[in-house]
Amino acid sequence: MNLEQAHLLRQAQESFRSARLLANQGRYDLAASRARDVMFGVAAAILAGQSLAFARRAEIAAAFREQFEETGLVPAELSHCLSKALDARTPSDDFGRTLRDNALEQLDHAERFLELSQRLIGPVPDDAEQA
Repeated sequence: MNLEQAHLLRQAQESFRSARLLANQGRYDLAASRARDVMFGVAAAILAGQSLAFARRAEIAAAFREQFEETGLVPAELSHCLSKALDARTPSDDFGRTLRDNALEQLDHAERFLELSQRLIGPVPDDAEQA
């Protein structure tokens, strides 16, 4: 794991903790947003391991799909989660789903991305271990 990956994954873990707290407080719109941050942070960290870096989320989603889904290293459904997250700019969708349902789904996706990072990159070292 390189320093950039460690930094991105620490941020993703912090965003996940924040998302859980926000959901527990009923702040589902903010929880879903934080959960999306987790997914894109993890995807960026995984791509960083391939010496790939992107500034925009659409670029991250496309590169993730190309590098990992199309090669079979990552289940297609996970890269589809990134694509769906790109479209999730509004608090709820047109299918009558509630903010809560959306947030819980995003949190589930975020957790799966964190699990993926463990599998592909490994555990995130503590700051003290990096020094």
